[in-house]
Amino acid sequence: MVFHGIDLNQISSEQEKENLGDDMRTTLKNKMEIEKQKLLYISLTVYFGDLRASLITIYSNLDLPTMAIPFV
Repeated sequence: MVFHGIDLNQISSEQEKENLGDDMRTTLKNKMEIEKQKLLYISLTVYFGDLRASLITIYSNLDLPTMAIPFV
């Protein structure tokens, strides 16, 4: 197994293995955090897009003048 160009089978010292294991866990945690942030951004974008579409539909059904919709 190779991690960041290091062959894990060539590591002999237990301390080196522990340090590399910590690096791998940190890298995985960082990647997971980035994915969580991406999903949150997508969820909020979809939610606010739906909310905006709903508000536009409500306003358009009220037969208000066009100037009454400042956020379009």
